[in-house]
Amino acid sequence: MATPCKKCGAEKTEAVGHAIMYSIAKMFGYRLRICSRCHRYRLLSRHDEHHHTENSEPQSALPGACPRCGKKDYRRSRRNMWERVVRRGPMVRCRACRHRFPQPRPTTF
Repeated sequence: MATPCKKCGAEKTEAVGHAIMYSIAKMFGYRLRICSRCHRYRLLSRHDEHHHTENSEPQSALPGACPRCGKKDYRRSRRNMWERVVRRGPMVRCRACRHRFPQPRPTTF
C-alpha cells in the first residue's frame, strides 16, 4: 500500500503517462504516480512489487508457459525501441509473476 500524500493525506494514486520523467524514475527504481486527490507527482518504490526471487527455478517446462513460474496466463507486451531496431519478435508478460519473455510459438502436431 502507498504511503499517504504529504500534501493532502490521500493514499490512492493514479497512473502517469510514460514520458521522460517516468523513464528517469524507473531507472532509479521508483514508480511515478499522481495523487488522486491533489494531483501531485509521487515517487513510489518498485522494490515492494517483487515478491519472487530472481534465481528461482520454473515449476514446469511446458511449451507455451512462463519460463519462471510455469503458468500459461500471459498478455502481450509492448516492445521497446531497441527491440524494434533489432527486429525482435512479439513479447509477452506473465500475469502471475510479471516476467517478460518472447511469445511462445504455437506447436503443431
